[in-house]
Formats: sequence, C-alpha cells, structure tokens
Amino acid sequence: MKKHLKRLVSVLSLALIFFGFQSVSVFAKDLTVISVEQETLQSEYIISQDSILNATDGVVIPKLSIEAGVEIVEINADIKVLEVGTLNNVELKGIGNITDVIISTDKTVYVNTTGNINKLQITNSASRIVVKEGTKIAELRIPVGSKVTDIITNYEQAKNRFENIIGGESTQSNSPEITPPLASEPPVVGEEPVTPPVVERNQ
Repeated sequence: MKKHLKRLVSVLSLALIFFGFQSVSVFAKDLTVISVEQETLQSEYIISQDSILNATDGVVIPKLSIEAGVEIVEINADIKVLEVGTLNNVELKGIGNITDVIISTDKTVYVNTTGNINKLQITNSASRIVVKEGTKIAELRIPVGSKVTDIITNYEQAKNRFENIIGGESTQSNSPEITPPLASEPPVVGEEPVTPPVVERNQ
C-alpha cells in the first residue's frame, strides 16, 4: 500500500511540474491579437504590449507605432510607416512589406520580418539593429558620424541585404584644405621712349 501511495505521489508531482512549465510557456506566448480589415482600418495603430497584428489581403496600414515595454511584435501586414520607440529590446517578425521604418529607441531591435523595407532610418546613434535573413532593405539611413558596423551589429552577415547606405562617418579627409592663390596678370613694365641718334650732315 505504501509503495502504491509513494508512486502516486511521484506521478502527481511530475504532473504538477509538467503543467507548471506548460502554463509558463503558454503565458510567455500569450500575445494580444489585433485583426485589421478594410472596414475597420484606422490612420494609426499604437502597440504598447506584445502583439500579433494581422491584416486582410489588400489592406495597407498607414502608421504603426511600437511603444512602452514591447518585446515582440509579429506584423503580418503591409505598413506605410513603422515607428519603433520601445523601452526594451524588441523583435519584429512576420510577413509583409514596409515603406518606412523609423527606429528611435536606444535598445536592440531584431528585424526578422520577411518582405521588403524601402527605407530603414535610425535616428538614435545608440540603437543596435540585427537584420536577419529574409529582410531586404533598399535604403539604410544612419546618423552622421556613427559607424554602420556599430549600429548593425551583424553587418558582416547582413551587408548584402542593404542596397544603399546613407549617413555614417564622413569620407572626407581631415587635412586642412589649401586654397591656391588667384592667378594674376603679370605687371606691366613702363618702357621709356627710345631717342634716335643725332646724325650730323656735312654741308
């Protein structure tokens, strides 16, 4: 009897541990789902918690802002303007094309979306970006004076995903520019008139 009781207690303990881990896992993946249709389309959506954004085919969301302590957003939609100003490291995933992405946070942003980004603009030199495979970016804009290898932390692996990079460190030389003197006409030297020799004639 005691052996059966011990075995039952052990099974119950394992079951509680298993369901405990399951509940934590489910809670960690419990994201707010936002569905957007043409009839309910708004001019701007603000996400302040971990979310999944789904839009029906043909819908283009004018503006999406990611704020507060968001850590993960799955975007299954086409977006005109996506602004990222979250206070935490954040992962962007999903499928869709984005016209402009503006990142102002000083945290790390993992760009793991599948689709095309027309312009990725970094306004904060403290931002750290990881661009994963599957994302194509036509134009990357970074603050003047910053290093692209500092901002894009996996630049060596991701450099082929950028078509054009604007900003960053200046390529001009630090040596002072020497301005050549203006060309001037040679001075005009005044010529004295030549007096012809006097020839005496014999009369």
